[in-house]
Amino acid sequence: MNRLHLIKRVLESVLNAAQPGASIYSLCKYGDDLVKAYTASSFKKEKEFEKGTAFPTTITLNNFIQNFSPDKSDDIIISAGDLVKM
Repeated sequence: MNRLHLIKRVLESVLNAAQPGASIYSLCKYGDDLVKAYTASSFKKEKEFEKGTAFPTTITLNNFIQNFSPDKSDDIIISAGDLVKM
């Protein structure tokens, strides 16, 4: 799967899950977990190195500017009428 197709699939999945009552923390974790799952087979163990996410899934609500990826303790729940930016 190429990178553009991967991003499209992850974005569509997270967008479908972003409903009123959804947790921003859970949605960000869901997006990150999907990226890890889709890329797991892309990296072979030819060399030992630690893998990680270069840029996490971010979801911004209403008046936040950008790049919000909260810890579980800073979680926000989406309400009806919220502007959700991914």
